[in-house]
Amino acid sequence: MYHYIQKAGEPGAETFIAFHGTGGDETDLISVAKAIAPDAQVIGVRGDVDENGALRFFKRIKEGQYDWKDLAERGQRLRTFLTELAEQEQFSLDQTYLLGFSNGANMAYHLMVEAGLPVKGAYLFAPMYPKDLPKDHIDLSGKRFFVSMGKADPIVPLAESKRVAKQLKSFGAIVAEFWVESHEISLESLQAAQVNYAESLQASQ
Repeated sequence: MYHYIQKAGEPGAETFIAFHGTGGDETDLISVAKAIAPDAQVIGVRGDVDENGALRFFKRIKEGQYDWKDLAERGQRLRTFLTELAEQEQFSLDQTYLLGFSNGANMAYHLMVEAGLPVKGAYLFAPMYPKDLPKDHIDLSGKRFFVSMGKADPIVPLAESKRVAKQLKSFGAIVAEFWVESHEISLESLQAAQVNYAESLQASQ
């Protein structure tokens, strides 16, 4: 069972599920989600890994080196939780976007790409997924991704940022790339995400 916070949206609006970065909590990205999609219902989830007092969504061996077994296990657990939550709260996963920053973006990426959570797309800020995946086993056709990456990110190497975008495209996803300077959600990237979401709403009408 994951702890979460829920902010209501307008009737018929889509849902955003938000995953915070290391050291954050379930409230961190509520305002970010509402800025991107003002009418949406927003659910903020709290990570269940405590790393020296900092909450995360999966364990790591050291910075940049993931515990892949732990990620797979927690990803499956979180997938099950979100599937049950959607049924409980009566919202549709195929009308839902994931939103994540840093460690939360990495979990969101995992949920869609490896765990197969059937959501509409994701807004990923400063993601890193240092793993080669077989593109013939993953189909993200029609899924929409907004990916904000740092040109001089001190945590995510440039090559790893590019890997995320390249992999998503190879899986057939619709990918919008936005570049910022560092490991951050900047005002410019938030504004770009707002525009991207407005365009996606228009395209689906």
